[in-house]
Amino acid sequence: MIRLFLFLFICIINVNAQNISRYKGESAECFIQRIKPSSSIVYDKVVETSWNNTSVIIAFFSETYLLPLLDDPQQHEYKRIIATLFVSDAYKKNYTKSIIDTLIEEESLPTIEHIFFANADNDKEKELIILTTWDINNTSVHGKLYSTSIYDYAQKLPKKLLFLNDISSNVNGGCDCTWEIGRIHRSKFKNKSDIINGLQSLGYTQ
Repeated sequence: MIRLFLFLFICIINVNAQNISRYKGESAECFIQRIKPSSSIVYDKVVETSWNNTSVIIAFFSETYLLPLLDDPQQHEYKRIIATLFVSDAYKKNYTKSIIDTLIEEESLPTIEHIFFANADNDKEKELIILTTWDINNTSVHGKLYSTSIYDYAQKLPKKLLFLNDISSNVNGGCDCTWEIGRIHRSKFKNKSDIINGLQSLGYTQ
């Protein structure tokens, strides 16, 4: 009986540990600042919105990391951005967390251009879409890198959202750049409207 009680007690603790409480009247920005990892800083923007009729907060956390010693003997510091989803209960009181993705430095830190929802698969729920850019300026190429990332919706929140690689690739902008050798490439997917139109052309009604 004692062992059963301890087992149930531990289970209750584990379940409750998954919930992050939000104070009454607390703004999304203050909530994220309060519960962010101590080693991170809030990056770019905090977005409170609704995803398929569920209240969510999307935040980005910047953190510093080192590569393995064999890969970087000088041990330079690098930055990565952890895109994170917080899903609310019906009362916006308790939230559960899921990792969306990790964004790394290219030649610059990323800029979060657009966060929106659209139909990008064959179910009725809309997917999460994040358009990110990086400035590219070096001796051989100048311009901006556009990246479209689409994530599947799940009724049961996973620890990490499922990235839809194939459909993301079909509406990915790539490098809107000019090369020193004279080559020029113009991206077809540079904003929300471009991506929506691309998805529609692939047969996904909006």
